[in-house]
Order: sequence, then structure tokens, then C-alpha cells
Amino acid sequence: DGIVVRAPNGTVHLVDAVTGRLKHSSGSSLPAFYVEAIQDLEPGPNVGSCGTAVWSGERVIAADIAHDPHWRDYAALAQRAGLRACWSEPLRDSSGRPLGTFAIYRRVPGEPGDDDFRLITAAARFAAVAVERKRDEDALAESEARFANAFEFAAVGVALRALDGRWLKVNRAFCDMLGYCEDELLASALETLAHREDLPRLAQHLAELRSGAQTSFQQELRLAHRLGRSIWTLLSVSTVHGSGSTPLYHVCQVQDLSALKMAENERDTLFQLSPDMLCVAYIDGRFKQVNPAWTRTLGWCEDELLAMSY
Repeated sequence: DGIVVRAPNGTVHLVDAVTGRLKHSSGSSLPAFYVEAIQDLEPGPNVGSCGTAVWSGERVIAADIAHDPHWRDYAALAQRAGLRACWSEPLRDSSGRPLGTFAIYRRVPGEPGDDDFRLITAAARFAAVAVERKRDEDALAESEARFANAFEFAAVGVALRALDGRWLKVNRAFCDMLGYCEDELLASALETLAHREDLPRLAQHLAELRSGAQTSFQQELRLAHRLGRSIWTLLSVSTVHGSGSTPLYHVCQVQDLSALKMAENERDTLFQLSPDMLCVAYIDGRFKQVNPAWTRTLGWCEDELLAMSY
């Protein structure tokens, strides 16, 4: 995690967030072979001072490593590294979850004095704050990267719209859908792209967003393609809020309905021109829609038929 704590013979070991195992993070005074040997240790009751401190959640003082039961399996390694004592303090985040340990190694056996305890406590507190802050920053950066990838490579059009109506960001799918380059689309506005017959309903939805009467809406909307034709779309808009419920911007998702509308038109044409008597009925038997073949065959007009049931 790149955390460095300046303390004599101090070292930081961190719990891997995925595996839960202990990894050496900083402490250049330790021999390389020792650092390599203690990498990826599973915390437990007799895994040296640090592994035991993470496992128990308590400070572990090994005044004489050679005769300490927590170091039984690691005493020879420590002796080879010239380590005779180890005082380890567990690190916890603000929620009390284990982050790792701060440890001080000594070349001679001995118990920590009052000044040593104050140093261990202060260094551990600082290290815990630094580790948590770094992990929060990394998590935020990862989240932003995921959002950026999802935004840019989404199969549907996605755009961020300022509260004053300006486009803040548009993705490639939205540009391709309407035939504009990014700069051209950013220079436009949703209202200027919308078909004039769809504008009143769109304006009402946007006004309700601005007033806070609603936080999202969905509307079938015709948008102008660069070549002059209209594209049927399904527009979904939601407000993103910051701290204190302050509205920040709108997220717009735009799905191309061209294929769906073409299929609906073909279905309606087939329905109207079919020589067979076709109908759509409610579950109680009342007619919802009948095609002209009913009138030609039975003589009743459409309104009379819709007042009947089959």
C-alpha cells in the first residue's frame, strides 16, 4: 500500500484485503531473506508477534524471541536475521476491522519501556489512518475507472447533463446513434435535438427534475440525427445528488428504438391489411382492437365492435 512510518526499527505488515493474509509493507531494516520468508503469512495464534496480533486483535510483546511460544516456528529464522525481540501493535480501521500491524524489532532481548509504548501506540495510530486513507483513495480511483469504462463502452447512449442543460460528457454510442462527433454533440442540448411534438412532455419532465418534484423520468423521444431524420429513442434521466441531497447533474441513458419501432410498424401494417379477422382483446373478452376485416365480414363499424365482446 506504499505506507512508510518513520520509527526506529519499525515495520508495517498489512492484511491483504482479498486473501486475508499478512504481507510486509515497509521496514527497510529487515533483511531481504527475512522479508521474503514472512510474506503471505496466515494470521494465527502462534505466527510470530504480528500474525498473532492480527489474529487476537491485541498487542503482542515478544521480549525474547528465542523462548517465546508465539515464535516457536519462526525462532530460527529470526535468529538468522539477528532479531531478538519484537513488539507488535494491531492496526484497525475506523470500523474496528483489522488492517495489519506496526512492529518494532530489536537486536537484543528486552521489554518495551514507557517511551517505547508511547511510540508504538502513536505510530500504530498514524499507520492505521494512513493505510485507511490510502485504501479509500485506491477504492475511489478504482470506482471512477470502472465508471469511466462503463460510461465509454456502454452499448447504449450515455450522457451527463448539467443542471442548466449543457452536456458535460457524452459517450461514443450516443455520438454514433445520432451521427455527430463528440464536439458537435457537446455544443448542442437535449431540447434542440428533440422532435418538436415531443418537446412539451420533455419540458414538463425537466421542469419537475429542476423543482425536485421527481428525481427521474423515462420517455420515448424522437431525436434528430445529423442527416436530418428522426431516431426513436427511450430516454431515461435521473438526478445525481451530492452531500446534503444537493443535485449535481443528470445521468441520461438513451436506447435506440429504431428496430423496435420498425417491427411495430410492420406488425401494425400486417394487422390492418390482413384478410383474416384479427383482434386484440382484454382478458374479460372485450375487444381492445379489431382490424378492418371484421367490418368487411360482419358489417359493424369499429366503434360498434369495440363495444362488444367475443
